[in-house]
Amino acid sequence: MKVLVGIAALAVAGAASAQFKCTGADGRISFQQTPCERGAKAAPLELKPVPRSAEPSASEATPDWKRRDEVALQQYAAERRVRELEAEISGLEAAIVSRNAGTEAEISRLRNAKGRANNNLAGATWEQSLSSEMQAIATRNDSANKLDLDRLAQRRRELKEARVAASKNSPR
Repeated sequence: MKVLVGIAALAVAGAASAQFKCTGADGRISFQQTPCERGAKAAPLELKPVPRSAEPSASEATPDWKRRDEVALQQYAAERRVRELEAEISGLEAAIVSRNAGTEAEISRLRNAKGRANNNLAGATWEQSLSSEMQAIATRNDSANKLDLDRLAQRRRELKEARVAASKNSPR
């Protein structure tokens, strides 16, 4: 059963793709997908694929205005990427400066508190606690700065590459 359905499908597909050149009794020529009527001279028409060399190339098929628009769009995207990276770099630098200022203020506050410690065992213990807290604040700041400095270095490399790409896309 499956074989018969397959053969029928092939026959229909073959017939649907066939082309006929028909010359009527009055001499008129027509081209059709169905066989010619009785009394008409029929000749099967063979359609040949267009050779690859006859197809237009991509540059010939794309109009000038479209190529200019594509170049302008690439230029705009490259310039936008440069601006985004510059803004991100500026933000990272500001975050580092702000974090350092905040850390400095916290450590300064703790240093002032250390000066108020009594000269006894309780004062010494409190002074040690303040020193440990100052060390923890400095370590936290250094860790956060290291992450931001790594990101900053990566963004600067990306910015350098983006500027090169933008200069390649710029009209000359």
